[in-house]
Amino acid sequence: MDSQFFRTMRRAVVTAGLLSTGVVLQAQATNITFAHPAPTSDPSHEAIEWFAETIEERSDGEITVTIYPNGQLGEQREFIQGMQSGGINMAFVAATHLTNFSRDFAVLDLPFLVTEQEEVSDLLEGPLGEALFAQLEQINLVGVGFSEASFRGIMMRRPLDEDQSLSGKTMRVPNSEAYIQLFRALGSRPTPVAFGELYSALQQGVVDGAENLVSAYVTYDFHEVAPHFYFSNHTLGAGIFLASPTFLESLSDEHRELVMETGREAAFLHREIEAATAAALMPDAEATGATFSDFSVPESANEGLEALYEAFMAEFSPEVREALNAFLER
Repeated sequence: MDSQFFRTMRRAVVTAGLLSTGVVLQAQATNITFAHPAPTSDPSHEAIEWFAETIEERSDGEITVTIYPNGQLGEQREFIQGMQSGGINMAFVAATHLTNFSRDFAVLDLPFLVTEQEEVSDLLEGPLGEALFAQLEQINLVGVGFSEASFRGIMMRRPLDEDQSLSGKTMRVPNSEAYIQLFRALGSRPTPVAFGELYSALQQGVVDGAENLVSAYVTYDFHEVAPHFYFSNHTLGAGIFLASPTFLESLSDEHRELVMETGREAAFLHREIEAATAAALMPDAEATGATFSDFSVPESANEGLEALYEAFMAEFSPEVREALNAFLER
């Protein structure tokens, strides 16, 4: 008799023994690896903790979540690559980091696309947001929900002049062509600096200013080295909860639906927490000497902004371009 026969018989004997003693074989619980770049004090972490607690409760403990905050699993680009390969199950990233994988996501970097909170849902949950989620399939990712959706402002080491000109100022911006062109149009000298090095770059005067969300401005203590914040609302800081298709395909239909539904709720919760946190943090920053002011876009920037839109429109897929045009024509 061959060895395969003995292996088969051995498995049958072991199984019979377990059944005879009343032992029931259970499927191993699913543990979700969830990565994000922010510290545990950030609104994103609070929303992801809610996701972890809620999905464990809803699944009766069959799904658990291990959260890796503060970039423990690398930079945001590495999160994306990890989900593409299946090494990371889920992650929260700033949507702008997807532009290196799908040019269509640069549409969310376009300046002044929306400037009021009331317009955000029409943008992200409307046809344009749906078109972007459809593009994720082409880069082996699954969109769970758009999260953080606050407007970005400008932080400066020294107060701006009365005309609020950024002319000649060295500004740290994300490594995104849309941000770079925007701040050139505003007259500044944009330069990319790694986010982890931004505090020291501001402290040492390597850059005159930077741009970010109010919550990040206070949470990361930037108000200590750049005490003047201007509400420019130049770009919507859209975040996104993503999942690995390999991970989702490994789940039962019931668990897959549960992950997606609970993940979407967590993403929306993140938006609510972000808005509430920004409002709550501003007094803390003001108490240390930080100032908050409105910012007016100079007319001299109009020509550069029009050129920016024309250049980017030509690069988007037909589906995203059509959805964007429909949104702009509303």
